[in-house]
Amino acid sequence: MGRFSLLVFSGPREISGVGFRLWITHWSTDTYRYIFDRGLILIAYRNTLFRTVAAVYLTTITCLFAAYPLSKRRLPGRTAITAFFVFSMFFSGGLIPTYLLIRGLGFINNLWVLVIPQMFNVFYMIIMRNYLMAAHLEELEEAALVDGAGYPYILFRIMVPLSKPLLATVALWVAVAHWNEWFYARIYLSGNRFLVLQSLLQRLIEHYRQDEQVLNDYVLQTEAEINSANVVAATMILTIGPIVLLYPFLQKYFVKGVMIGSLKG
Repeated sequence: MGRFSLLVFSGPREISGVGFRLWITHWSTDTYRYIFDRGLILIAYRNTLFRTVAAVYLTTITCLFAAYPLSKRRLPGRTAITAFFVFSMFFSGGLIPTYLLIRGLGFINNLWVLVIPQMFNVFYMIIMRNYLMAAHLEELEEAALVDGAGYPYILFRIMVPLSKPLLATVALWVAVAHWNEWFYARIYLSGNRFLVLQSLLQRLIEHYRQDEQVLNDYVLQTEAEINSANVVAATMILTIGPIVLLYPFLQKYFVKGVMIGSLKG
């Protein structure tokens, strides 16, 4: 931990020094100034925030819409529909047919390609289904039906408020998955205006040596003390920071949502 903090907040002289340090002698934020001066980190943050927020909302809604009716034992064809969904978890068309389909739909170089193809997740849907089956809310639903409530009203006014641990757990899973995902962005998007954080970090690591001249020019112009190791480490901190800050607020729901959602029902 001490060594990593050196990379983020120290100059190259202290990083290259011999010995183990638990504290930094001379603190510096030159690395962060360099990262934000280039502007790419702001573009990557904007794109990553967009895909994460959109994916959390759409994935949670679509999975809930499928899980709620499938949690009803009296639903006709419930077993066959569930088996169809489970089948799709293990078999897919593959990367090339998927790419051809996305290109045919016009999603190449479109940020929605990071959200729409992964909008529905069977695993999350099954977790939601099992949770709703195990929650034993049939009495409340029957009472609402007797009072004249429809299924949409029951879903949003009864089931959703009582399923906060489940929804928070799924939202956290979706947010972490999309925040850390880089493969779709690498295949379907090109150009700096479509950068996401993980792609930017990958680019920095891959071009560790190639970007050295750009970094040297910046150092000469601003008299800053940074090197490529500083830049990679600081970008890592900026990349994982929001998820680390978000987790404590959802932790109280997380364990309960996973445990109840894992029951067979």
